[in-house]
Amino acid sequence: MSVIKLIGIIVLIEGFIFSLNPHLLIKFLKFFREGKRVYYIGILRILLGLLFIFNSAQCKSKYIISIIGVLTLAGGVFTFILKLSKIKAIFDWWLKKSYYVFQILSFFILFLGSIIFYFG
Repeated sequence: MSVIKLIGIIVLIEGFIFSLNPHLLIKFLKFFREGKRVYYIGILRILLGLLFIFNSAQCKSKYIISIIGVLTLAGGVFTFILKLSKIKAIFDWWLKKSYYVFQILSFFILFLGSIIFYFG
């Protein structure tokens, strides 16, 4: 099993857990909004983006995995470009959304995990 498929399984599990209890996704956002914790997510996104890009050649669809990698990498880089106050404002914007938005978001995470797993 490739490392990309393993990441797909992890994202699928996260999406499944969040779809059963969207309040966990809200808690997750609140946790990483505090202090400078968001930078850990930025580092993780950069590493995952590079991992997707460098391992895309051995995947079922290198283009889809590469696109996911580039978008993930860009998101990680933007974490360090934007001011912390702007990032927290984005978190606050998301946290004001209704419970149903988080349900939809959790199904999007499930969908993304299945794409990563299938094409990985």
